[in-house]
Amino acid sequence: MARAFLHEGQDYGELATGETKLAFSSRALMRQLGKDPAKARPDAPVFEIALETDDVPAALARAVAAGAVLVQVAQEEPWGQQIWPYFSNDSCPHERAYDRF
Repeated sequence: MARAFLHEGQDYGELATGETKLAFSSRALMRQLGKDPAKARPDAPVFEIALETDDVPAALARAVAAGAVLVQVAQEEPWGQQIWPYFSNDSCPHERAYDRF
């Protein structure tokens, strides 16, 4: 995914995902905006960001190099999709997927 925008303070950024943008905000910026964000809990996730890629091992290697923690080894779902769940360095749940459809 290409970076669509990154604020100079690096508290807000957007990824170009086609017709829409996937935006991220730091907890510090959210507090500045009057919100009270909770820290992510790996034992009780409330959301997941799933990304599909043609080269999952390379994408995971970049994520781990940036501080991500793998949750489990790769697994293949009954419908043929391979997934690798992991947590980013701030404990947010993610999943890299490769479709064989």
